[in-house]
Amino acid sequence: MNSNSFRKLNQKGDTIDMKRTLNIALSVLSLAGIFAQPLHAGLATPTGIFNKTIVSGKTQYLGTPFVRPEVSTGEISSVSGTQITVTPKGGDVSYTVGEYSGYNGTAEMNEPYIIEILDGDLIGYIGFITSCGATSGGSAVITVDVAPGAVTSGARYAIRPDWTVETLFGDATASPIRATTTSKRASATTDEIQLVGSNGRVASTIFRKWTLSGNAPSPQIGAGFQWASASVSSGDARKLRVPYSNGIILKAIAGGDYNLTLAGDLREARLRKEILGSPRLNFVANPFAKDLPLKDTGIKITAGSGLVDADTLGIWDVGAGALVSYYQDSNGIWRDRFGANASGVTIAKGTAVVIKRASSRTTPLTGAEAVKINPVIVY
Repeated sequence: MNSNSFRKLNQKGDTIDMKRTLNIALSVLSLAGIFAQPLHAGLATPTGIFNKTIVSGKTQYLGTPFVRPEVSTGEISSVSGTQITVTPKGGDVSYTVGEYSGYNGTAEMNEPYIIEILDGDLIGYIGFITSCGATSGGSAVITVDVAPGAVTSGARYAIRPDWTVETLFGDATASPIRATTTSKRASATTDEIQLVGSNGRVASTIFRKWTLSGNAPSPQIGAGFQWASASVSSGDARKLRVPYSNGIILKAIAGGDYNLTLAGDLREARLRKEILGSPRLNFVANPFAKDLPLKDTGIKITAGSGLVDADTLGIWDVGAGALVSYYQDSNGIWRDRFGANASGVTIAKGTAVVIKRASSRTTPLTGAEAVKINPVIVY
């Protein structure tokens, strides 16, 4: 069963048999086996689904472990800076100009697309596609935002749409995210979704807005709701990109806990995550569809003797509203701020962690130095 066998579970307009999908997901996740660092991604793509509890009146760091289904696969012929020459061999094999680019965040434009490297030394690289050329003689040139570095000719790749506000959090007409009660209410009166930009700072704040006259209905379902953000000139924020592997900050207002359903394909390849230098914060989504102790994540950050001279990984304590930081010693053992062994501390599924370089390390970790996270563990 390949990834094309599965529908895009979170997308607007999809009609799916949720019971059947849940059964498939559970059967896939019940498989025994642990994937170590593979030299190539698996041939089949498992799919999963679970609910993440949004705690009323609290701030949470969220992250989906899932990706949207691939639309094209093939081999990389060569790389020059940010330009990747590819030979499509599966799915869509005939690209048109701009087919996987042209995204600018507005509702009328293309979906955002990403390309990932599936094997070789740079397995786990993910780049945002900024330009897509047409296939000619069986090959096409893809331009990305960050140069991948040296790639072995013949390395496999996949192109897939990235997440947007609408595809991740649902259509505004029926999303569980709490909306404003009138058209004139500000975002601070409702749940806020904050997206962190490439500079480590909040770049966009998104909320569900009631756009019609009078008060919003209860329950908050109907055509009058819209995804909104000040960062979108049209006011319609449904197509804002939510980059895979990036963490998300969600500030929930009071009013009762609720479930947010996360679903999609599970990657089986290692994730390579570029990390900004100090003093920037890096919000990194947990790529696992299950709770996992630090010792099993395969994450390696620059070691030290304590929180001051080591790079740190922070896990958000929802109840306390505080970030709890951990570091690795010279033996790769995770420690808490007191130096106690923290290898068993768990990163919950559907959450994000914060990686921060020590104050003396202002250079980013890119290319071969990027943080690498183990492939998905499937049970």
